[in-house]
Amino acid sequence: MISGMIFNKGGDSLAVYGNRGIVLWDINNNKPVEEPLPSPIIPGTDLTVSPNGTSLASYGADGIVLRDLDADKTIHLEIGEYAEQLTSNLSFYANGTRFVAIGQDGTLLSWDVSGGEPEILDDEKQPLKGKSNIHSIFSPDGRYLAYDNYGRIAIWDVQENQHHMKAGDFPETENSIGAITFNSTLLAYTDGPKILLWDFLKKEKVGELITASNNIIGLSLIMRDAAPEYIVSADDAGSTQIWDWATRTKLGNPMPGNLHIVGFNSDDSIVYYIDPSDRLIRWQWGLTVEAWKKLLCPLVRRNFTQEEWKLYLPDKEYPSTKESLTCPDYPSGE
Repeated sequence: MISGMIFNKGGDSLAVYGNRGIVLWDINNNKPVEEPLPSPIIPGTDLTVSPNGTSLASYGADGIVLRDLDADKTIHLEIGEYAEQLTSNLSFYANGTRFVAIGQDGTLLSWDVSGGEPEILDDEKQPLKGKSNIHSIFSPDGRYLAYDNYGRIAIWDVQENQHHMKAGDFPETENSIGAITFNSTLLAYTDGPKILLWDFLKKEKVGELITASNNIIGLSLIMRDAAPEYIVSADDAGSTQIWDWATRTKLGNPMPGNLHIVGFNSDDSIVYYIDPSDRLIRWQWGLTVEAWKKLLCPLVRRNFTQEEWKLYLPDKEYPSTKESLTCPDYPSGE
């Protein structure tokens, strides 16, 4: 059984992890790079990769194991009293020199990647200590920690040990916060059916979109040229929806299952995700008409309406015959 997958920085390989350990997979050749890697005692439930793509960290019952993929070296980080007491919230620093994690009691722990015991800062430098079950997430470079501070988002600067944005810098939500996601510049979170997007470095709101679900449990941002292009939302009813950010509209119908986005390359317009049957799917956008048919039709499972056609392919004429419909194998979208 697959627990999850994560890409390296270059996007040419990913780590697949589950009850048989961890395997590096070459996505270009569609085969394993090598035999399963040493992993924590089963279950090794959580995995993260360093920003430079050279180190892999896995967490299980026997602690945190770091593997230097270039040097083929494994380091065990001691977790002491936090054995089996860490959350899945793990991250490397951007420069790869330190590793951070959140305990189930909210304590922020930090290690030198060379090994040893964790450093636990004083309480005034612990934004979550004593706050159990708080929804939190690290930015991809490990620099920031965003968390739900009882109905308001706050962002902690992990390296400077101070708030980057306090709860009062964000508006109070009308509903509970169901999901939070980060990239290098943007933060997205939910307020009931609303998805709000902030440029947290500039400390300003970018915008919001309204969904039909009050129970969104997962978000992913898909970027192009450092700007948001799509947002992917998953709800507790077990469906996933792709949203076009520029128009704040849905792309096709909801897809069954909470799809797990594992990586994307905006330069090549490629997204990889795990579908409900544990298959890794490669999805490409911004393509020719034929490429749209081949790659998008199985997702939306119907033809585009004329309005959708104008939105995504404005320079192409809408098909006039059944043989040339956008998705001829599916019912008409009109």
